[in-house]
Amino acid sequence: MMKRLLVIVFLLSIGVSLVAQKGYWLRATDSDGNQAFFDQRGNVKIPFGKYEMILSDTLMHFAFVYNPEMGIVAIDQNEQILFKPLIVDNFQPDMPHCGLFRIVENEKIGFVNMNGEIIIPAHFEAVKSFQDSIAAFCVGCKMEYDELEYGYWSGGKWGFINLKGDTLVKPQYDDLGLWNKHLVVKMKGVVYSIDAKGNIQKPLPTSAKPWFH
Repeated sequence: MMKRLLVIVFLLSIGVSLVAQKGYWLRATDSDGNQAFFDQRGNVKIPFGKYEMILSDTLMHFAFVYNPEMGIVAIDQNEQILFKPLIVDNFQPDMPHCGLFRIVENEKIGFVNMNGEIIIPAHFEAVKSFQDSIAAFCVGCKMEYDELEYGYWSGGKWGFINLKGDTLVKPQYDDLGLWNKHLVVKMKGVVYSIDAKGNIQKPLPTSAKPWFH
């Protein structure tokens, strides 16, 4: 009874606007740290402790859950596994950019939207998040780790895709970086700014200090 009361208070505390939306399940945590999903009426949909961790605070189209035997996966309200997200720093699923985030299938990377629909199938060996509606992908890259165990792709050639997965620029750049929050590329030792489709523009000034990896 106490758990049910705590859940009802939790549902009220997250705000009327969210609760009013039909189809959402809401995450709750008991006094032992176990997590569960409840519907808006306080009915248990996924019981406390079934998953070691629930990483999403709501479940409508999908939610991220974790168990040691399967890792982090996205499930629907039937608890069917939909996909595995790309895991980034701090043991977190990839964050959405331009409405898409990365998933992993058979060691390849693709993209799904916020409804859990696969928009770009997983066929990239290395691909960055979208930025300004383009994403950089690499052919021939390998994952390496620095002294802080931060992973990054190196080697290979970089190109760009659009939000549909169409290739805008074939892989030809030696490296990819950031300068003033904008993507830049390196080719034959020279760093260039790029346009909205990933094509090189002018070289950066010698005073520029772009960040790579």
